[in-house]
Amino acid sequence: MKKLLALSLAFSACFALAACEDEETPTPPVHEHSYASEWSKDADNHWHACTGTDCTEASDKAAHTWNDGEITTQPSASADGVKTFTCTVCTQTKTESVVYVPTPSEIWQNAFDNSKITNCTVRLEDPSNGTILYKVATIDGDRVVHLSNSSGMNYYLVYTADGKYVAYMKSGEDWTKQEFDQPISVFEMCSSYAAVCPNFGAYFTEFEYDEATGSYIFNGVEDVDELQTNDIMTTSTAKYYNAAVKIVDGKLVQVTSSMSGQNGKTDVVYFENYGMTVIELPTVD
Repeated sequence: MKKLLALSLAFSACFALAACEDEETPTPPVHEHSYASEWSKDADNHWHACTGTDCTEASDKAAHTWNDGEITTQPSASADGVKTFTCTVCTQTKTESVVYVPTPSEIWQNAFDNSKITNCTVRLEDPSNGTILYKVATIDGDRVVHLSNSSGMNYYLVYTADGKYVAYMKSGEDWTKQEFDQPISVFEMCSSYAAVCPNFGAYFTEFEYDEATGSYIFNGVEDVDELQTNDIMTTSTAKYYNAAVKIVDGKLVQVTSSMSGQNGKTDVVYFENYGMTVIELPTVD
């Protein structure tokens, strides 16, 4: 009887202990997330963030959906522009640089900028003077011009970076060198390729681009005297009745033209060897 009573008391104590333990460790309540109505975002995605303390859950997370963008800063010849894209969901923005693209007219004007025309050759087929070669090159910052023709003309003009003028001329078999401190107009004129090759820079609107040749073409109207009847590119000594200008990568690489003037009809003018013309100054004893 005593054994049965002891067993009953032990069972009751275990039950009471189990009940006590259940009361001390209740099951935690299930957390219900609440998400903000405003979008959270970073450079790549947007989402609705949980508003709970220390809760890092997110809802509706997705990559941005960019619109087509708009130019917010116009590009210019001196600086790139800016294009801004906006996410159509959360209004996040991103930007891209916009490279300046010059117009055909600007490309033309830049190509005919004499200060940028270096290391080139002009070949003029003249009915009176034969083949005239007019070469321009830059040597250690000096602009050097070499003029020669098939009739014996042969001299060099140097327009130095510090404003001096040097002429090399041939006397018999020897070369002579003469330096000048004062400006000489012929030097400045000859430092421009337009001294021989026609300067079409001001006449962009009169040329039409030809896809087949990749050139800008001018076709004047020839009259009975082989002179064009309109006034474009007319000087006191010559009139041009057709011309072609080729520009590659913004550089003037070839000019051909036909004209008639005091020396008769000149059939071809070439502007060539851009960036490849080399001039070696003669040795003076």
